Amino acid sequence: MVELDKEEQMLSESVERGEWQSVENLDAEIAKSKEYAKNTFIKNQRMNIRISQKDLNALKIRAAEEGLPYQTLVSSIIHKYLANNLFERKPVYIAQEAKPKLRKS
Repeated sequence: MVELDKEEQMLSESVERGEWQSVENLDAEIAKSKEYAKNTFIKNQRMNIRISQKDLNALKIRAAEEGLPYQTLVSSIIHKYLANNLFERKPVYIAQEAKPKLRKS
């Protein structure tokens, strides 16, 4: 038997309680959902913004860690924000205060 994670277990229990209903025309609903998904990822507009060099560098580092071009990461962040799926995390970088070095005389 496959072990379910917490979310999968909740979904399974919901189905077992009969909380889900079939749609009348499944094929049409699948086609409509595929079209929505396809249109979500069409990039047909350009946007130019100005950001600090520090933020751009941090963005490029995070994108490299994720294995994405940084423009794709920015687009994903905007999409997630607009869909209310962007959650606050600890910052990628922490500004460190420059500490003066003491010289021995």
